Amino acid sequence: MNTLKAKYLLIFFFFLFTTTLYAQKIQPSGNSRETCQQLMDSAYQDTNQKKYSQAIEKLLKAKLMAEENQWNELLINVNLNLGNNFKHLSDYGEALSYYQKTLNIIQKDKKLDKEKACIPLMNIANIYGENKSYEESFKYYEEAYKLAKNDKSNHRRKQLAFNMAQFYIKVGKAQQALDILEETREKIELNLLNFLWESAYAKALLANGQTKEAKQLALQLYNRLKAGECEDNICFISVSGTLSDIYKKLNKTDSAIYFTKQSLKHTDYLLNYVESYEELAFLYTEKNDYITASIYKDSVIIAKDSLHNTISRGQYEAGKIKLKVRDYQNEVIREKERKRTLGFIYSGIILLCLIIIFSIYKRLKNNMVRQKQQAVIASLKLEKEKKEHLLVEEKLKREVADKNRELTAKALYTANRNQTIKEIVDSLESGNKLNENRDTRKQFSAIKELLKNEGQFDDFMKHFENVNPDFIKQLKEKHPKLTSNDTRFLCYVYMNLSLKEISTIFNITYDACVFRKRRIVEKLGFNKKEISLYDYLLSISH
Repeated sequence: MNTLKAKYLLIFFFFLFTTTLYAQKIQPSGNSRETCQQLMDSAYQDTNQKKYSQAIEKLLKAKLMAEENQWNELLINVNLNLGNNFKHLSDYGEALSYYQKTLNIIQKDKKLDKEKACIPLMNIANIYGENKSYEESFKYYEEAYKLAKNDKSNHRRKQLAFNMAQFYIKVGKAQQALDILEETREKIELNLLNFLWESAYAKALLANGQTKEAKQLALQLYNRLKAGECEDNICFISVSGTLSDIYKKLNKTDSAIYFTKQSLKHTDYLLNYVESYEELAFLYTEKNDYITASIYKDSVIIAKDSLHNTISRGQYEAGKIKLKVRDYQNEVIREKERKRTLGFIYSGIILLCLIIIFSIYKRLKNNMVRQKQQAVIASLKLEKEKKEHLLVEEKLKREVADKNRELTAKALYTANRNQTIKEIVDSLESGNKLNENRDTRKQFSAIKELLKNEGQFDDFMKHFENVNPDFIKQLKEKHPKLTSNDTRFLCYVYMNLSLKEISTIFNITYDACVFRKRRIVEKLGFNKKEISLYDYLLSISH
């Protein structure tokens, strides 16, 4: 039974193993966290190389994987990068949508750090700000700034202060810009943010009417830029723009033109081109250089057209990518459905096989139980038959013993009778008168001959052999040299008669009987010290 259980357990684990293998096989290929991260890294490189369409395509594929497997941390980064890329393509609506999705994930997932909401909040605020929805912009900035106060590194807080100051300046709230910058004056490890903070502070000073202080700080920053302290274009654009505004306010048009061109030299963003060209056209007009001003006005138109074309092209590319990814998403869904269907079919087959195996197992188990029951019944029946056989055998033995006792009693009775007759005859023979009578002597002789008659012994042997048929047969087979008298003698020994009784039956003396026994024992060939003659005869009978 244990062997059978082991076999079925082996079959069960085999099916379990094949099911696991098949489940791994039907998983969508490449659907792993590592693959998702690789797509994100590759998309980030494409973004740095301004290959926004390629980046969006990879990020949308990564998004499908992250959503399917509920990798929320990866999904946050994917949505943020998607928003950034759509922003570069001037698809602000799509960008805003992905920033909002990021914010929703952080707010709903209790396991995520709520401070991570600062980044999508800031990006949403930037989108509203660039579209001049300043009220909405400040709402998101203030929410992000509250969360950033818990940031021990102060990075996010300083970045938010820089962005918020820019918008405060745009809406004419210079003092609030200075206040929020003062709150984050403490320097941090990231040098770029420290530099941008100082640049924003110089611009806020200018907006607050502190032109002299603004000029002094801006020139220091510009010299530090020339010394190579910060090589990021955003630093040159910010400082150059601030110096241009300062010199424009001081009516130093040439200096303002110089720094505007410096800003234009470091920009690669079409909107900045438009703003710079408009500023140069204004400055040259102020300088009464109408020809150059006209040229820059034309540049403004060209830049705006380019910006419009870029936006249109970006939106077109984004639309193409969305369609392509939607097709990819539908294909993934179809493939998942197909594999899910195959999984159900395979699971059904496995379940059916297990049911069949279990049914066979139960049937075999029931058969084995039935066989055991039948074996027990057969064993009990056999035991009963053995007992009945023993009872019959005992009964036969008792019957044989009873008949042997009857034969013994009869033989002893005959022997005693013969002995008594012999003694009477001997007594009568001893009388002189009777011996003289010839007829009497003749009768005495006839009586003695009658006492020696072998017929009575033959009758005894017939009765004994009828009662103990196996004994005579086995004795003759084992000892064929025994004579009939020897056999008869052994029959009396088998009946447990004493030598004296046997001598009486044989009408011989006791000594003659002892001698006969010794002679028979020699014929039988066994050592009488080890076993008695009676026990030996019993062993033959058994």
